Amino acid sequence: MEGGRMCLLPEYESLRLARFLIESAVVFVLFHKQSNAILSCKERQLPVYAGYGFKPLEGISKQKVASHDSLVLVLRLSEKSQQSESLMRKYENMLDQYEQTGQFSCPVPVQQFATLQSLCA
Repeated sequence: MEGGRMCLLPEYESLRLARFLIESAVVFVLFHKQSNAILSCKERQLPVYAGYGFKPLEGISKQKVASHDSLVLVLRLSEKSQQSESLMRKYENMLDQYEQTGQFSCPVPVQQFATLQSLCA
């Protein structure tokens, strides 16, 4: 999943679905008790992922993914001192919710979800 490459209709852009997917992926990594999340992205998308604490992986400059150069980024969840306190709190709240219910609260209002679902089918 590459949140920065999602295509959305204009009326759904304000829902911040890419942000939700990135945050949910990080929580999924936490749920499975992993200390690192690794992804690849285009260089222009680095600021998006850097906002979540991802940094270029040391020793690996770029790799080819789907015929384009990609950066390899890592989020070291074990290094909490390097993470935004508010973001870590959000991840922990999302993790608690997931552990209790098996679900995340999606930012898509219920009345719009059926429309969004039919557009994705």
